[in-house]
Amino acid sequence: QLGACIGYQQLKATLTSAANLAGTAIGQVKGDDWAWGWNVGALFALGPDTRIGLTYRSTMRYTVNADLTVTGVPTATPVKADIELPDTFSVAVAHQLTPAIRLLADWTWTGWSSIQQLNIVSASTGASIPLPVNPTNLNFKNSWRIGGGIEYELSQPVLLRAGLAYDTSPVQDQYRTPRLPDNDRTWLSVGARYKPSPNWWLDFGYTYIWIHDGNSQLTPNALPPGNLVGTYKSNVNILAAQASFKF
Repeated sequence: QLGACIGYQQLKATLTSAANLAGTAIGQVKGDDWAWGWNVGALFALGPDTRIGLTYRSTMRYTVNADLTVTGVPTATPVKADIELPDTFSVAVAHQLTPAIRLLADWTWTGWSSIQQLNIVSASTGASIPLPVNPTNLNFKNSWRIGGGIEYELSQPVLLRAGLAYDTSPVQDQYRTPRLPDNDRTWLSVGARYKPSPNWWLDFGYTYIWIHDGNSQLTPNALPPGNLVGTYKSNVNILAAQASFKF
């Protein structure tokens, strides 16, 4: 089986920072844009019990038109920033081990290296705007995610799920910022489906994410002077529920 589609996506962004050494003035850049992208996919049957799927999603390029406002300055300055969100490629496998047990696995690559720098420029002249954090050197690297899972049909209406995944971050230590203190993470998920009839069912899920401690070694060449050296610690709990109906 082959499939393809065209997608529309809107992006809204807000960026704030201190605009002077005392921190009494705040600069804010707020804007939006939209872009088109495309997806392709294929599903292959490797025998009666095994299927493999391949998907690719294109990059999406934005020119975010925004207004720069500064505390105490009555007039906004028109600015813009070019952003290319990454493409992704995924491989997924499903194998029916027994009538009650299905094994799942997937691997996804994301081309985050398309984002190296966030540079806000004048909308009229194209010159860089002298904000304290502009330009911001992100220097993202490509990332990947690998995961595995199992589904077990406990009874006719009840399906149990569990999964484990490892996800690498595009953020590098020497470029980690307070706006995105991201790092590699491990996902542990459990869930269940209750399907009392073919026309409706309920899904429940819980995920706990261990995010590795993120070291900061940021030495910006900008005002106010100073380095940001330390460690970010964070973990995430996700609880989800969904009701589905088929007509």
